[in-house]
Amino acid sequence: MEKELIEFSGVLPIYKKSGISSLDVSRELKKRFKFDKIGHLGTLDPLAEGVLPILINKATKIAQFVDNYSKRYSAVMRFGIETDSEDITGEIVSEHDWSHITREIFSEKILNFIGEIEQKPSKFSAIKINGKEAYKIARSGQEVDIPSRIVKIDKIGILNWSMPLISIDVLCSKGTYIRSLVRDIARALDSGATIQSLIRTESASIPLKNSVLLTDINTKGDIQKHLISISKMIPFKLYSCKQSEYEHFIHGRDFKVTIPQGNYQIEYNSSILGVIDVKNDGIVTVLSRF
Repeated sequence: MEKELIEFSGVLPIYKKSGISSLDVSRELKKRFKFDKIGHLGTLDPLAEGVLPILINKATKIAQFVDNYSKRYSAVMRFGIETDSEDITGEIVSEHDWSHITREIFSEKILNFIGEIEQKPSKFSAIKINGKEAYKIARSGQEVDIPSRIVKIDKIGILNWSMPLISIDVLCSKGTYIRSLVRDIARALDSGATIQSLIRTESASIPLKNSVLLTDINTKGDIQKHLISISKMIPFKLYSCKQSEYEHFIHGRDFKVTIPQGNYQIEYNSSILGVIDVKNDGIVTVLSRF
């Protein structure tokens, strides 16, 4: 059976289930449809589930403009054990007492993790090392050493308290690893914990409720029904250019506009062309062509 050709562009918010990789989602869509290009924002490792924005055709060029949005997660911490993978799928490497941890103590301690913090990602994260995911290298038995990084935590809230399980809501910057955050919070409480489950509830400003299961995407119409336009995804104002400016744009020539400096989406005849940077003298620099 010939695959349907997808000629339009946009962002498809898939709900990735636990047990498959983010790349598996793209591969499965490529089995069903024919794309010019396809990619995704914010890799989720196999244990995690939740919002995975799939970039279709021209939307693959918008990653640099939208991937710095904050991300939101709902995580269940299991106190009492640490595992080699820092989640429930791993082997237990140590056991810890948690009887001294009260809700009040926990609430006070997590305040130390709000703001910019130094974090060492788990070797079982989806970070790529020489083009290969760290978790794949770790599971093959090879040593993995990932440098620490600075990340930003905007919020940590308690969703449910039922020790030894605590469900938390985390709003954080790109590059934050929740399993590492869980590990560090538990150790700061003189205990140990691992991830029981992890759901990304928001990515690139797309909430969980707007995502769709991969099993529900079987026709071109299914994609169109849930597709988010490029224009809605990019956080810049829209500039509708004149024909003369359009000619300059498509031929790569400099041109001048009379609008305030800053970044803009540029369109012509209701078609998005790309992203431009307008200098204070009105001169346009093209940041991306779609």
